Amino acid sequence: MYKVKLSPISILAMGGFLLIGLGASNIAPVLFRKGGAQKITPPGLAVAAITMTGYAGVLVGPAGVGFAADHLGLPGAFWMLALLLCIAPLCAGIVTRNHEQEQRETNADRSYRSMDA
Repeated sequence: MYKVKLSPISILAMGGFLLIGLGASNIAPVLFRKGGAQKITPPGLAVAAITMTGYAGVLVGPAGVGFAADHLGLPGAFWMLALLLCIAPLCAGIVTRNHEQEQRETNADRSYRSMDA
């Protein structure tokens, strides 16, 4: 993201933002799918909580970047954003691991039900 800011060619900068958007746009559908599939809370409440968190990020994000830019400088704020974008895929691994565990539990439940019949 820092290189995008420093780009002297505007089309190159817009291409960088396009790539960042394409990479980050996959997060929301995965969260909505996992929120609807979890069994702890009703799916409607889980999706509403995910949506509320997204809207909170839209409202708090620009203020947070401005606060960081005020204390760290603009380059430091952009490095902070780059770091946060690098952390997001690491969190996706946690979501995937839980999905694999749920799949194993579901398969185990099916085998127990077939024994009962």
